[in-house]
Amino acid sequence: MRIRTCYLYFILLCLSTNLSAQASERDSLIATAIYNDKLNSINSAAELDISQRLSVMSLNDLLDKKIISRYEMEGLALPLGVHKKEGKIDFVLGMYDMWMSKARNAQKSKSGKIEASSMITAIEAIEMMKNISPKGRNIREYRDSVLVKACSSMLKLHTEMLGLYSADRKTFMDIIAKNISANILLSYNIQEMLPPTHMTAKRQIVDVNPIFKIYYLDRLLREAGYEFICYFPARYDALHSLGPFQFTDIAFKDIKANTRLIDKFKKFGKTTDLKNIDDHAFAAAIFAYNNWERLSYILKSEGLLKQFNDFFEDAEKNPEKKRMLRIYIAGVTACMHHNPPQTFDAVKNYLKGRHDMTLMHHSWIKKEDSKQLYKYYRSAAEAYLILKVYDKLFEE
Repeated sequence: MRIRTCYLYFILLCLSTNLSAQASERDSLIATAIYNDKLNSINSAAELDISQRLSVMSLNDLLDKKIISRYEMEGLALPLGVHKKEGKIDFVLGMYDMWMSKARNAQKSKSGKIEASSMITAIEAIEMMKNISPKGRNIREYRDSVLVKACSSMLKLHTEMLGLYSADRKTFMDIIAKNISANILLSYNIQEMLPPTHMTAKRQIVDVNPIFKIYYLDRLLREAGYEFICYFPARYDALHSLGPFQFTDIAFKDIKANTRLIDKFKKFGKTTDLKNIDDHAFAAAIFAYNNWERLSYILKSEGLLKQFNDFFEDAEKNPEKKRMLRIYIAGVTACMHHNPPQTFDAVKNYLKGRHDMTLMHHSWIKKEDSKQLYKYYRSAAEAYLILKVYDKLFEE
């Protein structure tokens, strides 16, 4: 009896040790901090280590090694069709599960119902996934072909707007439009689609590592394809909202209502007008432009454009200022997508306070002012910073 008891204890100890090791590996890959409060890299060795460990794994490997938990990590398991169930990854089932989750969440909303167009789109999405063979494209191809083209198209529209601006607004919008890069759009995409936080084995809520988020999106693109992310639903609202940038009709109504924009910005009237990945990317670029244009109008009325323009006018020749500027644009673009009026006020208040402009890229919004804006800003800014070195980290 004593031998059996010792043997059972040994088995339990091994099992406990194995689970502990899995949890430790999961947390190190997902939760290791890469940047400090000032958005400076604090762990270059960890960046390389995490990327090297992830680079040899598929989504299925992440499941098998329990890096992604089928039961505890809904945001990562649901798209794979494995949330709270065993079995292989199934993107048709994942699409179904995500739209059903959206419908259930809508039932808990004030209206208690979901928009009818969402259910029609859900059926389209599931049928589409049944009938396609995804063309495996990685995150580089997505950035270099789709997002670069969207930025270029937006910049052409910007040149047609220049004659409509006052001198100071023209300077501001030139600085912004020429620095909305493909990596900035991609960081905005990553923030919108992927879970921002993770619960560690010690039951602590921490930010998800930007390297892990980028790699997860890369695997979705490779294994599920562009079509999958085009139909990726925004699960926590009752609106017709979907895609890599989680668009709703509200965004397009906002562009339509902006009478200062030329008509070429008003290509889309509603989310159902977005037919493919290029449409989603172009919509993201012009919505970003629309929000920055609205912000420029507000800052002009408050006499705050000169302060911004004077500081960043030499950013093209000053690498440190260019870094600050692009971090700022990446994070603020994501914040304006989430809540434009609140973001406008926060930007305006920082400039009104005549704070140090060299600190603006990491201190314009504080957690105590708005947890949501702070979360959006940090998530997009960190994703942008990792994307700048992604090719070096994941050399093929």
